[in-house]
Amino acid sequence: MEVDEHTQAATHLILGHALSRLNDPKGAGEQYIKATQLAPYLGTSWLALAQLQRESGQPNRAVDTLRAGAQAAPESPKYTWPWAKLTWTIGKVTGTQR
Repeated sequence: MEVDEHTQAATHLILGHALSRLNDPKGAGEQYIKATQLAPYLGTSWLALAQLQRESGQPNRAVDTLRAGAQAAPESPKYTWPWAKLTWTIGKVTGTQR
């Protein structure tokens, strides 16, 4: 049985969440990146990766991830508010908020 890219990406996203809960940010990040590569149109993968980067003390990298996600998944309007909220939070941390 062949599994489509969407299902594979969702599997990597779920595995990333599990690894994050198990306090393995490196492993979680690797899974989130695989998810974004397999199905770049899934906004949840980009958002999870950016959140992890922010929590790992990499706010600038998180902003870059959010930008990439917004470009790759522009038709994901339900993620607009979480992206905006995370970007605003990161801006407060990095001093780039306007």
